This record gives sequence, structure tokens and C-alpha cells, in this order.
Amino acid sequence: MLRAVIADDEADSAASLRSILEASGRVRVVGEATNGSECVRLLSSARPDVLFTGVTMPGLPSPAWVQALGSLPHPPFVVFVTASAKLAVQAFEVGATDFLVKGSDAAGFERRIATTLDRLEKAIAQRCSSRGGRGADHRSSSPPATFASSESGRPALLPVRDAGTGVIRLLDARDIVCARRNGRRVEILTTRGAHSTYYTIERLSARLGPHGFVLASRSRVVNVARISHLVPNGDGSYDAVMDDRAHTTVTVSRHNAQRLIQALQP
Repeated sequence: MLRAVIADDEADSAASLRSILEASGRVRVVGEATNGSECVRLLSSARPDVLFTGVTMPGLPSPAWVQALGSLPHPPFVVFVTASAKLAVQAFEVGATDFLVKGSDAAGFERRIATTLDRLEKAIAQRCSSRGGRGADHRSSSPPATFASSESGRPALLPVRDAGTGVIRLLDARDIVCARRNGRRVEILTTRGAHSTYYTIERLSARLGPHGFVLASRSRVVNVARISHLVPNGDGSYDAVMDDRAHTTVTVSRHNAQRLIQALQP
């Protein structure tokens, strides 16, 4: 059974969610918190598999607080539960595994929770397998990235919320040239333009990695399929010249060069 913590400052909402989770027979709720500080303490002591939380919590007013969970010895998977879908993209940008929107359709909400539990169980099984079998502690790894994709052949799509207008753009991974840190934000460069985002380089590397992207340095991620040619710098590093109109150049550090060379192998 999944071990879960619920963080919600509304008692009725928390009780309702707990009832649904426990009625599924797949979840054991090991604790509840009503504010941010309680939540962080509880996660450290109870070491749950998953945290079900509101998008904002008293004392933790922004979804960005979820990024701090990565510093815990056993960071949980995170599922945001809210009555509004407006912050969905921002939630995924900071590392949420899923985003559940409550509504008047109770049966529909329960079905969405069941789908989320399916996803969590698969993610946990994959983590355990990659770390040495059933005895491995999957909670020592980071929560899985969420990236819209399809087995039907449709392209993988990355949701990006425009910081100025709030417009959500779905970027085709094939059109992304690279991502680079630019001041306090990370800029995603595509064949059609640049987008300032709330993603971190680490989060983008995890999300885009399965789609042919390689971490070039601590501040750069590149789309291997968009590399036109490589220029050696003589110190083990390379300049990757991309195939966009500007021929953007991304320096691949010596530490990451081998990984890039391997990715280029047929």
C-alpha cells in the first residue's frame, strides 16, 4: 500500500480526500498537516511515498515550495489537489507528479484519483527496479517528471506558462533547440522563439532526457537531434552548434561531453 500524507488547511476537504484514498484499499494515510511547517516536519518523520497537497498552503504561498522537498532524505512524490486548474502548469514546472482538480462530480474525481494511484504505483515499481529490486528504497530518488506524451505517435508536449500573460503554450519537444539559465529564470529556445519559464535546468533535464536531450552543463540542456556540428575546444569540452537560424552555440562541459558522444552513437 502507498503511504500518504495529506496537507490541506480545510478540514472538510482533507477528510473527504482521506476517505476516498483509504476506501480505495491502496493507500494508508500516515499523517495530515494543516500548514506548511507541519507538512515539512511530517514528511521528515513519516517518510511517506506520496504527498497530497493543496497548491498553496499557509506559510507556503507558492507551488515553488515543492522544489525544497528534493533536499529531504526521502522526498515523496507530490500530487496537487485543488478546485482550480489555473495553476496546473506551474505545479508541473516545480515537479508535481500529478494535478487533481476537485469538482461537483464526485464519481469522476474518484476515477481521476484511481488513475493517479495507477501512475504512482508504476513509478514506484520502476524506481525500485532501477535501484536494485524490491528491497530498494524508491523514496530516496526524486519524484518522476510529468511530460505529456502519447504511445499513439503524437509528439511529446511540454507545457510552459507565459510569465507575463498567463497563456499556456504546449511546446513540441522536437522544436526545442536548447534550454539555458538566463538570470533567475530558465529560457527555452525553440525554432519559433524563446520562452522564459519557471522550470529549473535539473527538472528540464529529467523531463526532456527520455526525448533525446542531454545535460550540457549546469546551466544548459541541448536537443541532440538539433545539433548541427561539434567544435572541440582542446580541453575536453565542445561547442555544440545548433541547427536553428541563429546557429546558437552551447558549450558542453568536459564532464558532460562523454554523455553527449554516447548519445550521438548510432
